[in-house]
Amino acid sequence: MDITGKIPNKEPEPTLVVYNQPLQIESIRDQPKLAGMEALLSKLLPQRVWMERGNLLHVQYVSSTPATTAEVKLIEQRLDARLKKMGAHTVGICKVRTKLHEQCFDEIIRQVTITCAARGTLLKRVHEEIRARISKYEDLYESSNSYGVRSFLRGSNQKDIMRRRVALLEKEIQQLEGAIDREMVNREKREADFKAQSLAEDQTHEEFLKEQKNAYDELMEKYVDRVKVSFEEKKGKKGKRK
Repeated sequence: MDITGKIPNKEPEPTLVVYNQPLQIESIRDQPKLAGMEALLSKLLPQRVWMERGNLLHVQYVSSTPATTAEVKLIEQRLDARLKKMGAHTVGICKVRTKLHEQCFDEIIRQVTITCAARGTLLKRVHEEIRARISKYEDLYESSNSYGVRSFLRGSNQKDIMRRRVALLEKEIQQLEGAIDREMVNREKREADFKAQSLAEDQTHEEFLKEQKNAYDELMEKYVDRVKVSFEEKKGKKGKRK
């Protein structure tokens, strides 16, 4: 059966775990009674069940035959061959590599359990804990990747907003610089006009003062001449009287 409890319609793909030859049964209830080591192995490493040609039910139990040193080496060779054949990645999270190593670990559990049931049971418990922890790490890794992607997208959006804002500010700066340049030109023009006007007013004032001085001088000359004439007349009259 698969993880959903459904019976697949084809034989499961090859595995590194050593199984017995499949048995043909009428239904799930017709599975043979297991005892001793076979029952323990079936509990630790569940049997494989599938349908063939629509109505033939097959069941396959984990083998209880001890593995020899040559068989252990053969399993290692099969592991390396499948890793290469299935294109497993050597670094990072790889489901193919994880799956094949899980199968290899299950085979080790099988071999250890046959030698020592208590040791195999404890090893299975440790394996389940490691598997759960790795699953949490994978979830955390995927979550962090998703967060990183979202942060990158938000950062990209913020960068676009900032770029548009910078472009707008640069345009405003150019407009302000143009206004400043125009104001400086107008200021220089006003200063030049003010200087010319001041110079003209100064010249007019000087001419006015000069005219007033000339008029004053003429009046003083006339007044002096008149005083002299009046004095001489008075002096002449006095001479005649004597």
